[in-house]
Amino acid sequence: MRSFDSITAAELFSSNRRQIVRPGPFFIDAIDTHTSKTLPASTWVDSTLKWGDVIEVQGASASGKTSLLYFLVMTTILPYSITMFRGNEDFEVILGGREKAVIVCDCDESWDAPRLRHLLSEHVMRRLLVVMTDVAESDASRLFESSIKTIVDHSLKRLHIFRPTSPLTLLATLISLPIYHSSSMPDQEICMLMIDSLTSFHWPDLWRPERAYAHDDGDEIRLGRLVTTINDLRARMNIITFIANWIPTSPPDPSTKEDGLPIPPLCKTLMPTFNLAPSNYGHPGSFPGSSFSYQSSLKDRDRNEPLRPIAFVSHLIPNLPLAHQITLTQQSRHNSDNDADRGSPSSHAPSGSKSILGTIRTPVLHDADLAVHIPPLDPLDPSIPTIGPIPKPQPIIRDGQFEFTIGPHGIDWSASREDSLAGDEAAAL
Repeated sequence: MRSFDSITAAELFSSNRRQIVRPGPFFIDAIDTHTSKTLPASTWVDSTLKWGDVIEVQGASASGKTSLLYFLVMTTILPYSITMFRGNEDFEVILGGREKAVIVCDCDESWDAPRLRHLLSEHVMRRLLVVMTDVAESDASRLFESSIKTIVDHSLKRLHIFRPTSPLTLLATLISLPIYHSSSMPDQEICMLMIDSLTSFHWPDLWRPERAYAHDDGDEIRLGRLVTTINDLRARMNIITFIANWIPTSPPDPSTKEDGLPIPPLCKTLMPTFNLAPSNYGHPGSFPGSSFSYQSSLKDRDRNEPLRPIAFVSHLIPNLPLAHQITLTQQSRHNSDNDADRGSPSSHAPSGSKSILGTIRTPVLHDADLAVHIPPLDPLDPSIPTIGPIPKPQPIIRDGQFEFTIGPHGIDWSASREDSLAGDEAAAL
């Protein structure tokens, strides 16, 4: 029996709920703006992310890949709002989060729990000070330390980190996610799956002495199976997948510009192109860019639903390159410590920040390709009809530029973008 032949009641409830609840934006203005412009008919004003998206984040060492994932985790596991009390007075504090769960496959063993706790605590404190304008930061930290710790602890329960040590253990982790969801976190809705990074296993496995004699193609088989499993998870659970990849990079070419900024070259992804998973909105061909249909092996999921362009490929380059032997987090902490030694407050120390320049690449396909289909992932499955010759689509690739700053307190989360979730959540409820 195949591992994805049935769905649980929790998955069915989650699937129905996602027909009305949207995942929301990136909360990075330039990315949201680019996505809305390049895929206007497949996005909403308040939600540039769509269920089933696969997004690759590529860049060299210390380019901010994990820090960007930290930011996305923070915006996902925090609640939208909290109620705080001071004496007999209670007041609402808007945090802007999605209040959903995130699964992280930490292949590099680099995820730092104290760092995540610090980022969450700092964001809650900053939002608290927006409401309590009559309280100094030092007083607020003292008065609400226990409450902030409780909020952060509760939010971190929505973060589930696995540390696979090989492609096979990563594959086993992904295959077991539906069972883990139903048994260990049945009351939580999984919003995102993050793999950081897939290249942890790619480069060490490129060469094995015994392969020269046995002609073993096991690595390629495992990579293909990973792709199939992620596609099955997208079809079954409709989660948003982020895949971080380390790549060799070069400086931006000044002769190529977008919006006045030089475009850094994108490296060819190590992952094969993902097929599109079904979504839960509208009808087939209801918007341009719906090119491929994913033939799911799940009979109850083979429905006529619209499809989503595969992914965004995001390429990060620090404007101020860091030493490759240290991480961006370590550099930020080092700068923050130096600022503290000089007597300047670390929370307002610009020298502890690094500016990251990124390129986001989105595939936009011709309307003539709307009817193109791909072969089934399992050619041996007799329940899936054979599909005839497949014309090769010619996608239009559109690049956009974005820039953000990572400091001791992570990426600044704009309050103006937090408000965009309010109407969506209210409408859904």
